Amino acid sequence: AGKSSLINAMHRCISDGNASKQRALTEAAVPGTTLGIVQLGGILPTARCRVFDTPGVLHTHQITNLLSAAEVRMILPRRALKPRTFRCEVGGCISLGACARLEVLSAPSSTIYMTFWGSDEIVCHMGKATNAPELWSKHAGITLQPPVGGKERCNKLPELEMMEVNVFGNSWKESSVDVCIAGFGWVGIGVSGQCRLRVWTFPSIEVSTREAMIPDFAKQFETPGFTKALIPKKKNKKAKA
Repeated sequence: AGKSSLINAMHRCISDGNASKQRALTEAAVPGTTLGIVQLGGILPTARCRVFDTPGVLHTHQITNLLSAAEVRMILPRRALKPRTFRCEVGGCISLGACARLEVLSAPSSTIYMTFWGSDEIVCHMGKATNAPELWSKHAGITLQPPVGGKERCNKLPELEMMEVNVFGNSWKESSVDVCIAGFGWVGIGVSGQCRLRVWTFPSIEVSTREAMIPDFAKQFETPGFTKALIPKKKNKKAKA
């Protein structure tokens, strides 16, 4: 959740930006960095109150518990979230890496809008649901990442299980409902009326719905097939001749 990062930020505010005056806690892009209880001073104005930094609590319903450290780094956003919007037909599906898949079973129209909000390092794919097993057999862990490591890595993970989710939206112009996959991201659903989805992910991973947190679609929609990477390209720092 970023407790250590928050405490370090509080230290910097107290010390007028000079973090060296206070003990800095270890920060990292992956959870689980804090291994023990650390007592901290100089944060609260009174000595009668003490502050401790503690390890976080593991949640077995989150997808991060099944992934390696390198895979967790892939799904934890390190840049501002950018939406990826798919106009998906009934009978179609979007694959989110090889960790989750959403299939459209029924809808008021021939297509609905699905907007994925998650790390820009997660590779997505849109296609027909009937072709999904073959797609995953060929590309899971290779092109569809995370996980990383091909069939050998994917065989060490539990097989995906499916559940059906019914959502009711009120607009074709924006998302009105989110389908959330714990520890991974969420998919905003743009539909006016009732829609039935089939969600595939690992066993015990929580799938829930809520009112859309960010209703916006992407400015440009994705086309069938694999999505382009959203990771910004590094600028060429070579000096001009």
